[in-house]
Amino acid sequence: MARAKSPSAIRDQIRTLQKQLREAEEKEALRIGQIAMKAGVETLDLSENELEAAFAEMVHSFRSGRENEQRPSDVAQSA
Repeated sequence: MARAKSPSAIRDQIRTLQKQLREAEEKEALRIGQIAMKAGVETLDLSENELEAAFAEMVHSFRSGRENEQRPSDVAQSA
């Protein structure tokens, strides 16, 4: 039978995973920021709240559109 990990080993693993998560989030934030700059977002005179609302609206729009699209498997079944 495998021996259970000690609490300190689990804490170490959690710390490592938290660091990896922070690094991945920072990398993704930089990527999204660079894309936003290429699109010209910095030229807009928007407050942080307005910009966040615009991004939330964009996310909602993409998610709604994908839910309404037929997947290739659905198209094949309806033909």
